Amino acid sequence: MRLNARVRRLAPYISFYLIILSACHSSPPAISGANYLDSLAHISGADVRDSSAYFDKIDSLCRTIAPAGDFRAWCRHYWQYNFYYYQSGNYPAALRHADSMVRLSQSFHFGNTGAVLDARSLLMEGNVFLAEQLFAPAFEKFVGAREIMSLTPDNFALADYAHSMATATFNRKRYAESLTFHRELMARERDCYPSGSFSSISHLQGTWDNIGICFVRLDQPDSAIRNFDSALTLLHTRANSFPDEDLFFKTATAIVQGNKGDALLMAGDSSAAERIWLESIRTNSLPGYENGDALFTRLKLGNLFLFKRRLPELKQTLQQVAAGLDTLREPGLRERYLRLQYRYDSASGNWREAAMTGGKIVDMQDSLDREAVRTDAINMDTALSILITNARLPLLERQTRFHAWLIAILLLCLIMGLTIIFLIIRQYRQSQKNIQTLRNNLASLAKSQESNSRVMKVVAHDLRNPVSAMMTIAEMLLTKKVTPSSEQEFLKHLHRSGHDAIRLIDDILQYQVNAAIFSPERMQLRDMLEHCCFLLKHKTDEKQQSIHLSGPPVYIMGDREKLWRVFSNLLTNAVKFSHPGTSISVRIIPEAGRVLVATEDRGIGIPANIRDKIFTPAAKRKGTAGEPTFGLGLMICRQIIEQHKGNIWFESEEGKGTTFYVELPL
Repeated sequence: MRLNARVRRLAPYISFYLIILSACHSSPPAISGANYLDSLAHISGADVRDSSAYFDKIDSLCRTIAPAGDFRAWCRHYWQYNFYYYQSGNYPAALRHADSMVRLSQSFHFGNTGAVLDARSLLMEGNVFLAEQLFAPAFEKFVGAREIMSLTPDNFALADYAHSMATATFNRKRYAESLTFHRELMARERDCYPSGSFSSISHLQGTWDNIGICFVRLDQPDSAIRNFDSALTLLHTRANSFPDEDLFFKTATAIVQGNKGDALLMAGDSSAAERIWLESIRTNSLPGYENGDALFTRLKLGNLFLFKRRLPELKQTLQQVAAGLDTLREPGLRERYLRLQYRYDSASGNWREAAMTGGKIVDMQDSLDREAVRTDAINMDTALSILITNARLPLLERQTRFHAWLIAILLLCLIMGLTIIFLIIRQYRQSQKNIQTLRNNLASLAKSQESNSRVMKVVAHDLRNPVSAMMTIAEMLLTKKVTPSSEQEFLKHLHRSGHDAIRLIDDILQYQVNAAIFSPERMQLRDMLEHCCFLLKHKTDEKQQSIHLSGPPVYIMGDREKLWRVFSNLLTNAVKFSHPGTSISVRIIPEAGRVLVATEDRGIGIPANIRDKIFTPAAKRKGTAGEPTFGLGLMICRQIIEQHKGNIWFESEEGKGTTFYVELPL
């Protein structure tokens, strides 16, 4: 994974400017920010081969912007570190200056700024260890820096930390974790640099490039190509905005193109990979460009030539790489060159040269193995896992809180949803009950209307007879057509007709109010039956009949007036349809939860042809003494008994008598 060289050279200058602004928060720097950046640009363009002149310029700048003392010394070590780390690659010298920065930063009295400088010093020290493949001390420094940053967060320090961890995890081939840290780095850098500035563009395209490389290592070429294209689009669209940085934009474009070729080859498009690699090599092979990146890209192209058995082109590529090995100090370049040279010699049949190259590879591998043993004295992956876990703790805590709130909201929504569903179901069931009740009421109303209409027709027909008789008698009396001797007889007939009409009207009125009024009370059934028998004594005496009541006292819940009408009607019918001189029996029979009242006569019985009509107005016939009937009594009786949740039925044998049964709940 290779960052653009121009970005690596610019990073120290931009970071140092922000460090100065932070450190001088309480006392502004002696020169303006614009003049300071001009001075940094002048330094960045200085000839680094003349180290003494370079450091003289650094000393002059530090005396201008930093007060004398430890902070000025820290600034001087900062620049010397960056010179040895970025420019000359002298890691031992860079480490000495990083150690000095750590000691000085711990003596600062800048409050949070001192802690930030301490964290950045530890990160720079860890980067040197990481560059030398000394993972254990590198991770130790990163852990220390992370602990400090957890107390005094600083976006630039956190960005440096994310960059260091992205590099460390990539070197340990933990590409998924490296991808995560690169994304964190991108988010941090967006907050560090002004949007649209050169610093923002240079860092953003580099991070997109590195994210693409991680996807290549994770065998996800499509995702890699998307990130490479994002970097190339940014470079192409913003190059004209910074004409003084033409070298950077061309170099960075060539580097990204070289990396995109890897993804294209992985996706199966070897022709496109070859074209974009050649374009990258043409640019970075020019003087002043990233010649080291061009050599790495030539090796990629050489592997493609080997795969396609284009050995002459592979030989030429190896010669071009060999010419640059002695002039460029690029880690890993010689090893890759030797491995490709060995494969070329083997494919060409040059076995002697292949054996010699193989020996060099073995010697180099032995050296690497010894280094690996030294660096793996401590379990690196365990240390790295601990560091990654510590870095993720704040994110995990935020995610846990978010998930807790989300679960609470979901539970609340679930409860509300269930409550709404319950209310809807309950309302639906209640509405169904109401609808059913309404239907029943409508059916009852229709049935009642039909019954009323039928009753009215019967009553109108029955009422005509007594009224007509009354009118005829009255007319005869008025016209003097009646003899004085028969006048008294006609008046009796008139009185009887009026009495029948009144009885019929009473039956109609009673039928109308039976369903509307219901007033149950606790009552003693036997007492009520005794009263009914007593009131009918004058009628039984006329026909020389007797009524016998038997059974224990029983208490029921019922409407006294209506039940009296039921049993009075049944006893009246028994008297009416019994022969003179016979007896009528009334029996009270208690049962489990109910009581049965049987009214038995020794009368004429009920003919078979009217038994199914006995509870309708159509069942009309005269009594044994010619007593008239209107057919409403038994219909009213059944209505009252059903209102009491009871039953009424009869057993009859024509010519021998009838028994009516009334069953009521206790």
